[in-house]
Amino acid sequence: MLLKVKNINKSYKGSESGDSIIFKNLDFVFDQENVVTIYGPSGIGKTTFLNMLGTVDLPSSGEICLSGIKYSSENYQVLRKLHIGYMFQFHYLLPEFTIFENLDLTLRIKGESSGKKIKNLINEVLNDFKVFDKINCYPSHLSGGEKQKISLARAIINNPSLVLADEPTGSLDSDSANLMIDKIESIGRDRGIKFIIATHNKEFERISDSIYNINNLRLVKKII
Repeated sequence: MLLKVKNINKSYKGSESGDSIIFKNLDFVFDQENVVTIYGPSGIGKTTFLNMLGTVDLPSSGEICLSGIKYSSENYQVLRKLHIGYMFQFHYLLPEFTIFENLDLTLRIKGESSGKKIKNLINEVLNDFKVFDKINCYPSHLSGGEKQKISLARAIINNPSLVLADEPTGSLDSDSANLMIDKIESIGRDRGIKFIIATHNKEFERISDSIYNINNLRLVKKII
């Protein structure tokens, strides 16, 4: 089983009115699907859920296990390096670095030390995304769609088990968004990388194997 979330509770300390409860007794299993999409209004907990899966935030109680590795302080580093990729609404490319340098830094942070392998991985992914001609460009010289392509390329470049994508098309026009959705679908199919996507964009439904809504502090699966 790729991902198992068991009996997760999440709340934040509130004011005099009490704690803010986000999730209560949440269970979630992700195994055979390639793409799972989560919908819900802003502020309901979509990003909080992704942050807990991505080890950015911690549940108040409960257990999470990814690729057979239980979430715990001694395992966070290996989970982040080898098993989890991130993609956000904003690209977060470092403006003072070229595209090659941004991807090079990502691979080195994730533990790759061979300069030859790094170069080959970067060349491969940029060719695959049809942006190899941007390899020596700075982010400021790229269009919004190109920046998001690089953001997705960065998320998958070391073939993680799971990519967590938070509003990945939120900053794109409809044509660029649909191209991004198609690319995510092909990555899931061709590379076997799994995606959990939190979004408002209903176009993701056409590539989703499972769809969830957040309701009553839990994830509720939609019948499709």
